[in-house]
Amino acid sequence: MKLLFLQNVYDAMGGSFMVNCSLARKFLHEGHEVFFVSLRSSGRSDLLPYPNTAKKLVINADEIWDTPLLSDALKMFKGGHLLRGMRQVKDRRHFDLSLKLDFEKCKLEIGKIDPDFIICSHYECLEAVPTAYLKKTINHYHTTFNQVEAHRTQLPFFKKYNDRVGRLLWLSDATCKRAKAAGLSNSSYIYNPINFESLEESSCMSNHALFIGRFSSEKRVDLLVKLFDETIREYKINYWELDLVGMGELSDEVKEIMQRNPHIHYLGPTADPKSAYLNSSLLLLASEYEGFALVVLEANECGVPCLAFDFGEAAKEEIIHGETGYLIVQNDVEAYKKAMAQIMIDEALRLKLGSASKEFAKQFHMSAIYQQWLELFDELKENNG
Repeated sequence: MKLLFLQNVYDAMGGSFMVNCSLARKFLHEGHEVFFVSLRSSGRSDLLPYPNTAKKLVINADEIWDTPLLSDALKMFKGGHLLRGMRQVKDRRHFDLSLKLDFEKCKLEIGKIDPDFIICSHYECLEAVPTAYLKKTINHYHTTFNQVEAHRTQLPFFKKYNDRVGRLLWLSDATCKRAKAAGLSNSSYIYNPINFESLEESSCMSNHALFIGRFSSEKRVDLLVKLFDETIREYKINYWELDLVGMGELSDEVKEIMQRNPHIHYLGPTADPKSAYLNSSLLLLASEYEGFALVVLEANECGVPCLAFDFGEAAKEEIIHGETGYLIVQNDVEAYKKAMAQIMIDEALRLKLGSASKEFAKQFHMSAIYQQWLELFDELKENNG
């Protein structure tokens, strides 16, 4: 089978890219042929871990995917910056026209590759799929339905393609149900797979809490560090440590707290996340929203429970409250601190949560998720005659 992953940029690290690569490695391992076709660059030139045997093609490596927003132009006009606003409108027009040319080039390349199925990671790229291949295309949306509703152009776009593509694929059952309720009847879901399996399991006795991920705004690392700092002081459990693992800049607030609290450590990015989980006893998240938080399931695979605010549609499918971790009502900081202290103090509870987490993670193993993808391909083949 020949599979084509279609994405907007080829050189930007993110959740969708990591999931694509994880799936691609499994497909390649099972003897399938895999292509990555990207429309443009991100302008960041990250060195990304593409599978070695996957074939890669960039349609337009000379331009970046950076959409000039007309809403910004309107703000400029309202602020009296007429020339800047006109320049923004001109840039947007150039972007739209040049992107249309890239779409047409992409259609030609897809025809040459002649894939059995296309997995489209960014909905805009559906415009770059030849009509003859749309029924073989799965639009794999990597965030929540809240994001669809937050952008006024997205839902009409999905409705336009609902009956034209093979499937609109979502990250969770809850998201899929919302999509169907909004009129996107051609919807189903497949969970993202855990990137590794672990024969080892955390002892949950290390007294180390962990944050792992990008230090982006929606992760609210500032809030997380603040709550950890307050919890160990208010509940007098300063024998616990917090390890921050990931990429990005620490805020001045976090740096200030770290200067006076020696129990908080910035460890930087890691190429070995499994070791970080195994050395921890509790995963902490304070995210405002997540599409599908793979870090939760990776921690579970290592026998580590998670404490998080309710981060959205997938949260209750990733964390079974009171069994594999705790989900706290968004922004209820006192309840979050209380739950953190309870897990830290009660070793028996921590061990119970960790053991249940390890068992829970099995349904997200690649072997199970891969089988669901094969079933989806078979269904589309049958639908297409």
